[in-house]
Amino acid sequence: MEKLSARIQQMSKERHSTNSRVSQMLKAFFDQQADTEKRQAAANNLCILGRDNPAQLFEAGGVEVLVPVLGWKEPEYVLAAVRTLGGMCANNEERAKAIMVAVGFPGLQQQLTKDSEDLCIATGYFIMTMVCALTGLNRKEEKKVDMIRLNANIQAVGSIMKAIILTLTDTKLSGFGRDAVIDLILKLVPRTTGIDWIRRFFDEKGISALLKIGGCIQELTDLKITSDTRGHVALALNNIYMDLESDKERALFREQCENYTVTLLDKDDFDSKIQCVVALTTLLQGPFDVGNHIMGTKGMLEIMLVMAGSEEVLPQKIAVEAIIQASTKPDKSKAILELGMPILKKLFQSKDDHIKVRALAALCKTGSSGGTDAAGKAMADGSTVKLANYCLKYLKNPDKDMDLRKWAAEGLAYLTLDADVKEKLCEDTEAIQAIVELSKKADELGIYGIATIFVNLTNSYDKKEIMPELKELAKFSKQHVPEEAEKVPLTTALVVKYSPHFAFVLHLSLCLVNFARDVY
Repeated sequence: MEKLSARIQQMSKERHSTNSRVSQMLKAFFDQQADTEKRQAAANNLCILGRDNPAQLFEAGGVEVLVPVLGWKEPEYVLAAVRTLGGMCANNEERAKAIMVAVGFPGLQQQLTKDSEDLCIATGYFIMTMVCALTGLNRKEEKKVDMIRLNANIQAVGSIMKAIILTLTDTKLSGFGRDAVIDLILKLVPRTTGIDWIRRFFDEKGISALLKIGGCIQELTDLKITSDTRGHVALALNNIYMDLESDKERALFREQCENYTVTLLDKDDFDSKIQCVVALTTLLQGPFDVGNHIMGTKGMLEIMLVMAGSEEVLPQKIAVEAIIQASTKPDKSKAILELGMPILKKLFQSKDDHIKVRALAALCKTGSSGGTDAAGKAMADGSTVKLANYCLKYLKNPDKDMDLRKWAAEGLAYLTLDADVKEKLCEDTEAIQAIVELSKKADELGIYGIATIFVNLTNSYDKKEIMPELKELAKFSKQHVPEEAEKVPLTTALVVKYSPHFAFVLHLSLCLVNFARDVY
């Protein structure tokens, strides 16, 4: 009994100590006379408390006092309140319900209209933790939805999901807010990693809403977007498509995508056709098979080539980017080479560097569509090396802006499948150093291109071994059998050994460090 009494007294003391700490933090946070440093420290401590001891903060009336902070003008304190309330929702159904009632979705939408990346990410996390608490989903621990809990809260979850889908195309949202909402779609809609909202997402025209955003460019839209928005859309569409279980669902996905793009293509105004091609480019970056299917729509390739041949810079830029994405399959690359090569060559002579470098990347991709297959080369011998030289001129010039150097790296990523280009690049220390410098500042597309360059240089890509029997069978049935280039591609060991002064390993390590920095 004495031990039990001592334990009870100790727990009571700890509880009172925590309550006292909560009171002190809240008092410091709301003290308008206190200095800024002290208030910011209190705000940070509240965030930690909301994450580590949410029950104590909730019982101490934290929700009631923090909700009004969401209307304050000081962004740092609003951010702290959003993070704290989001932390209090985590893994507790009752707290999540109470906080949802107190805050309301319109209050969270208001935060998503603000042009603050940190605040929009925190608001997205807040909504995510609320839905997870109401459904039992725990992505970190790989716990799937608790169907009993979801069914008990289906009305609340349904209202949140419907609001999220409607918010996608809200003109009041900031670019960062829109990215946060798209990420919520990406995480919550799939059945394997989310809450299985796919059918409802189809019914509520979510695919069309994503494509509307995916077809946006800043010059022609009243929707605020960031440079990464279309990448978020492509990833969300791809996650949903890969999660579909039946041919019927995949056919419905393709049908909704096709209906949206064809409707834009059939409109008379040129702006709608631009939006159509941009949406197609986004699809080709995500669920490629769907984009490739729509690419075969009557008039689609023709309008891309018409735009590429336009005298205006914007349609040229959009068309060339679409051609780059569409040139993945050899059959499409062949069609583009046959129909569009004169236009691409003309654009490559453009005085506008941004058009010229995109045309260069398009030529690189169509020219390397055969991969390492020597018999499948789309261009004459030596052409790939010439294209690589043009890419290196942009890449090694520090006066060129990030966008130009990023597209030059993208072009080089395709060309480094060629053994001659690999050998040339391994001799060029200045070029490798320029790639390392670019990796410090590049966005997702640029980083992917840089990573691909090093994967190709070291032959680190996955390569399926083809059984000799299958090769003979393919020859007998008159099917094409890939042939390796006559020149043996450089292996990792040969690249490192190639030149005594060539610190390839060091450069590769620096790039990997830069990639890890961007991921984490």
